[in-house]
Amino acid sequence: WMFIRFVCHQADVQIEKAVLEPRGGPSYAGSAIAAYAEEQHASLVVVGNRGHGALKRGLMALAGLGSVSEYCLNHMHCPVVIVKPTYQESAKSDA
Repeated sequence: WMFIRFVCHQADVQIEKAVLEPRGGPSYAGSAIAAYAEEQHASLVVVGNRGHGALKRGLMALAGLGSVSEYCLNHMHCPVVIVKPTYQESAKSDA
């Protein structure tokens, strides 16, 4: 977050950090983010990614579940940047 703020400040780009806490599955969370971005006339959205491996992603897809970042990537009106976790963060989320 600090790096993003620094880069945006250097480019004179206004940023807003929002934490949304929708209830429901990934598509509900993704649609809440998309709606908020639309309301705010966002020109770019940055979302995180848990960094699940291919096996977990495949199992989630078979179960009809997707990720919030994937939903945002496919449904936003503006560009989406997906930030992957560091190796340590990814290892913690898989534990």
